[in-house]
Order: sequence, then C-alpha cells, then structure tokens
Amino acid sequence: MIDGVTLRIVAKRRDIKTQTIYNKDGVSKYAKKIVNAYEKNKEFYITTYYLIIETKSVNIKGLLEKWKAKMTTDKYVNNDEEKPLKDNLKNSEAQKQEAYKIKKNAVENKELQDKATLLAEILNKMSSILTDFEPKFLSSDDLLNLYAEYCNGHYCDFKYKQGRLSDGNIQSHLYFKKDHFIHDYNGIETFKRFIAVKAYDVDNITSLALSNLLCEKFNLDILLTIEAMDKERALFFIRERKKRSKDISYQNIEYLEQMVSTDRAQIQKVSLSIMVFANSKKELDKKSIIVYNTLKKEGFSAVLESINMRPIFFSFFPERNFLNSRLRPQTSQNIASLIMFEKYQEGFKENSWGDCPISVFKNQNGSAHFFNFQAKQGRDRNDNVVGHTMIIGSTGSGKSTFISFLIANLLTKYDMSVVALDRMNGLEIMTDFFEGQYNTANTDGGFYINPFSLKDTEENRQFLANWIKFMLNIDSNNQQDNKASQSIDKVIRDTYNYMGEQKNQINLLEIAKNLGSSEQDFNEILKSQGEKVYFKKFQDCLDFSKSPLSVINMDVFANDKKLMGLIAMYLFHKLFFEAKEHNKPFFLFIDETKDYIMHPIMFNYIANALTQARKINGTLCMAFQKISQVKELGIDKAKSLIGNLSQVIIYPTKDTDELIECGVPLSDSEINFLHNTDMRARQVLVKNIVTNASAFIEIDLKKDLQELLYILDSNAGNRKILNDLKKSNQETYKEEYLKTKMKKESENIQYV
Repeated sequence: MIDGVTLRIVAKRRDIKTQTIYNKDGVSKYAKKIVNAYEKNKEFYITTYYLIIETKSVNIKGLLEKWKAKMTTDKYVNNDEEKPLKDNLKNSEAQKQEAYKIKKNAVENKELQDKATLLAEILNKMSSILTDFEPKFLSSDDLLNLYAEYCNGHYCDFKYKQGRLSDGNIQSHLYFKKDHFIHDYNGIETFKRFIAVKAYDVDNITSLALSNLLCEKFNLDILLTIEAMDKERALFFIRERKKRSKDISYQNIEYLEQMVSTDRAQIQKVSLSIMVFANSKKELDKKSIIVYNTLKKEGFSAVLESINMRPIFFSFFPERNFLNSRLRPQTSQNIASLIMFEKYQEGFKENSWGDCPISVFKNQNGSAHFFNFQAKQGRDRNDNVVGHTMIIGSTGSGKSTFISFLIANLLTKYDMSVVALDRMNGLEIMTDFFEGQYNTANTDGGFYINPFSLKDTEENRQFLANWIKFMLNIDSNNQQDNKASQSIDKVIRDTYNYMGEQKNQINLLEIAKNLGSSEQDFNEILKSQGEKVYFKKFQDCLDFSKSPLSVINMDVFANDKKLMGLIAMYLFHKLFFEAKEHNKPFFLFIDETKDYIMHPIMFNYIANALTQARKINGTLCMAFQKISQVKELGIDKAKSLIGNLSQVIIYPTKDTDELIECGVPLSDSEINFLHNTDMRARQVLVKNIVTNASAFIEIDLKKDLQELLYILDSNAGNRKILNDLKKSNQETYKEEYLKTKMKKESENIQYV
C-alpha cells in the first residue's frame, strides 16, 4: 500500500438454491426421484471476495506540490500547446481563456495518466501475489454493477454505454431509519444494518471473527477499507503516542517506531463494517445479535450504527472515504491478520459427460461443492480430463451407499454406461430399483460370458490370445513360453479365419479342439475351463445395450483369483471396446479392489486401464477398506497407482502416515480432519491428486432422501425383505419395500 491509494476488500456471502428437475427418458423413476429429492430447493452459500483499488484526489499539500512542479519543471507542459501559451500576453481575452483551458486539460490528462499507470502497477503486483487464488479482473460493467447492487439492494446486470452509473440505474427506494435502512424494490423490502468495529481491544488480532461470520447461514457483506498513511505522518503519529505512553507500553511503541523507520512495517488506517441483510426487522435484529456477539467474542468493540449510519453508507463510494469516522490506525501486520481469503473448493459446474456436475454437496462452511470425478474442468466438452478415483473407508463407513447415490446421478444426468464389480451384494437393491442387470455368478448358470462373441477385429483377436495366455500362465516375454505363445496366436487366427462372420459359433471348447495334440497339457486346461458354467455357452450375458447399468457379483470368485482375473480382464476389454465403438462414456466401479491388484498381471491390466480410459472418456473408481491394502503392492507400485488418479475420497482415519507414504499429499488441516472427525458425522475428504486441492464435504443423505435412502442400503436384512416382497407381488414390491422400511423406522423411534 502506498500513499494516495485506498484498498477496499468486500466479502459477499450469498445463498444459492438448486432448482433443476431431472426427467430424462429411459431412466428408472427411482433414480430420478433420488436425485430430485436431494437437489430440490437445496440451499448453499457462496463467498466471493472483491478487491477494489481507488486513487485519492490530492489534498492541499498535494496541490501546492503540483503548483511548484508547474512553476519549476516541464512535467505538466504539453509540447504541442506550449507555443500558444507563450503568446498569451499578445492575444485577446478569448484566446487567453482558450489557452487556459488547453493547459488545464493537459494537466488533468497528465494526472489521469499518472493514476492509470499507478493502478496498473498495483494490479500487476497484486495479481502476481494472489496467483494461487486465480483472481479475475472485473470489467467496467461488472464493477459498476457492484455499486449498482449496493445502491439497489439486489443483484444488477446492467450494460453501461456511457461508462458510468446514472439515476436511470437506480431501481429501489432507500429509507434510512434510526438504526437500520430499507431497500424497497417493487414493494419487496430488504432490511439492512451496519455493525462497525470502533476499537480493537485485543492484544493479537486474528481472522477468526470474520472466518466465523463467513460460516453463518445468512447473507451478509464484510466491508474492509484500508487507507495508506505516508511514512512521515506515521512516525509523527507514533512519536505523539510515545510521549503519552506509560512504561508498560513504551518499549512496544519504540519497537514499532524502529520497524516503521526501517520500512519493515507500515501504519495504515482501517475500517471494518458488517452489512447484515434480512426480510424483516425481527429477523434483522436476530442476525445482528449473532454478528455483534461474534465480533465481541474475539475482542472487537462493535457498535450497531445509528447516527453514523448514513456517513458509513455513502463512504463506500469512491472519493468518499473521508465520511468514514470508523477509520483506525493499525499496523500492516495486524490488518493482514484481520481477514483471510478463505474460499472452500467449489469444484466446477460441468464435465466431459454433460453440462452439469455429478452432484452438489456442502463444504464445512455451508458453501457449495460441485462434485465431479474429473480433476479439473476441461477446455471444452471434447477435452477428456482424468477422472479416476479411489475411495478409502472401513467396513460400515457407507462407501456402497455413497457410490450408489453417485450412480443414481450418473444414470439420471448423462448418457453413459455404468458397470460395477460388486462384493457382498452391496449394490443389489440399488440395481433392482434402477432396473439394471444384476448378474450373480453361481452354479445355476445365471452368469456366463463368452469372450469369443466379440466382434472380429485385430484388436479383439489380440485380446483373446492374451486372455487365453493368462488362463494358461503363458508369458509372451518369456523365451521358454515363446512356442506356446505362438501356438495360441495361431489357433485364434485360424479359428476366426475359418468361421468368418458367423456369430456365436466359437467358445472356449472350440478353441481347445483347434489347439491340437502338440499342446496337450494346455488343451486339457482349456477343456477343463471350457466345461465351467461361466464359459460354456456361446452367448454372453454382458450386454450393455439392454440397460445402462450392469452389476456383477464377484463373491463366488473370492477364493479363485485366477477366475476373478479372467472375468475382470474380459469385462474391462469389452467395456473399453464398446465405448470406442459407440463413442459413449462409461463409469466402472470396482469394490474390494485389493482382490484384483495383488495379481501381477491384473495389476498391470488395471494400471494400463487407468492410462487408457481417459482417452475414451471413461472413469474407474476403486474401493479399498484401508490404505494398507494399497501399500501391500510395494511403495513404488502404490505411488504409481495413485499417481494416475484424479482424486482420493477418504473417510476419517488415523492412517495418514501411510497415505502420505503411498503418494497422497496431506496438509496439517487435512490430517487434523481425518484424525478428529467422527465417522457418524458423514463427512469425507476429497483430495485432488492433480491440483493438490482438497474439500471437506458433507455426504449425509438421510435428511433429503428419507425413505429413498433404503434403496441405496443393501444390507442382508433389507435384501431379505425385498426378496420376500418380490415373491409375493411382482408389480408393487418396490413400493411395499419402502413402506415397510419406513413403518419399521417409525416403530423404532416410538419405542426409543
């Protein structure tokens, strides 16, 4: 801050409400009900900071200095007009007046140029200092609309052809009462009041008071005005205070004098006012008490403005700061401690899948967090940004419920495929209500795949060869397996060449027959696998065209990692291939991912999928119970896996050292949140791996979803109730299930 400049910091806290109703065709009505119930009239708060830099007109001392400069230098001389000015004595009175106007304009233009240069220098310096906050410059219209909103009491979006605010832009009546004022816009009254700080009766000024105010659930403006004081005046002020000081404060004042003398500190004038809004006088009084007590608690002597209300109101306008009687001298360090630019991560409002976020959650201060899997907003809809996510939470933390809720949003808002590898039937009820395919692998043949039903392409032939090699433990990079590898490649090529375009004519047993007697050991293994119910059929139950949601229960494979890997490999490949063929994005959720990544080949397959899925607008989400499950891979592999993610969603945990060790950077505040947050608080840390940003979001769905929450909770008791109702009534079992659950909940509440 330099003399001749005033800085105003305006923090606006405003509420926003979500109003969109989603009604996409071809989507389960229950998925839409969940999304609409959660987002309907949901209220959030957003805090926006404005930094306004004003130049001040020169005082009498400045006028004398300018006059001296005119008389002794050429600073204010316009060379083009110098000659007419020399001839003033010879000219008529009219010419003298014209010459005077020319010189006056030249002086004023020079002053304006100097001010513009000064502002440009300050703006460049401030934008450099505030780079991490990504500041944006206001256009002239935006700046004038800021003042128009202040005058009218409501948001304004005018276009100013003449570049200034005029009477035509004033739409509201303004009435000043004894201790408050009213904006009347077309009969709608907004009650407002200034609560100003008149003294800072505290040893150490902190930002806690203003931080707490910016967490309150009502609209307000924080108006902080800082006016520079030149060094000479500052030292005079300090020395006057030193003369009247007592022994107890003398040393502190002397130390301050040394700091100012050596340019290590500045004395500046500061004014702090809070403008509170309300729809009624009663509500205004209630909010005012909250603000007053918050300031008082932190040692600030606050006052509800009455006589001083009008001067405070008009002092906000440029060149009117002399009306502000609440300006108090403070050191630059104290002023810097007064307010922090605390803006919680808001996310972004669109992604590569559509023009809306996946969902909207609340940050800890009540502000909105627009949740997306993608790490950042792309340059356009065709810019596919990495969105792979890891979610870490212990058993019972609510991971499956949270993922089910996100899947409801994906199905409702976007045209995409959603596939999940389920464990312990965690997604069964959700899949039933969302009219998806729930495939349970069992001996009854309810789940079956045939990789050889894939379209005949070179890419698919290569995959099938690799799939069989994985089944037979053949390593193409091992010289000893070279002959066997070539035999597999040949049998795939020959079989497809012979069958041509005939569909559903090849399965694993056909490949075993064609392998020949030279590879007898491999032939027997393929026959044994081909006889299994999962690979025996010529058809394939994984048909993503039947429903946008496909879920596979993988529990039966928990003790057969090879079989689990074979199915997962095929699922990955088919999902990726279909996405490329139809140019359709996809989301793949893998529950209990530790069971897949511990196999070296499967780890490489998943790691490759993480690097390739982004290119076809796909996202993988992997669930773990503990970070130690990732650490078991080894630190290098763990860091590699996490390094390919966009974000990690972490439930409260004490395992922060292991998280950092595996490549998840955590700040002190993030560690404190994970250590001290109660699991019942339903809050998680969303840590962005790409940008290193983080958000502490609330994911408590009960209040908004009510009985619909039971759709997302597939515990054993709920599954039994649903299956029993389904047997008795195929038409209305879903409605009956929700009624039954609500009835039981009501009975439990009455019993308690």
